[in-house]
Amino acid sequence: MKEYVCTEVKHHKDVGKTIEEWQRNGWRLHTYQVTGRDIWINHITCCLKEASELS
Repeated sequence: MKEYVCTEVKHHKDVGKTIEEWQRNGWRLHTYQVTGRDIWINHITCCLKEASELS
């Protein structure tokens, strides 16, 4: 079984920092998605953990 957590990152400069933080806590990046146009851009990261890694 896998657990997924998706988070919205407010600014593109924080995407890498957000992914690194989740990875330090045992999560792996599953998907990264950018939606929107012009000045309204959403950055979404989805991380996963296997059931054996959940604590």
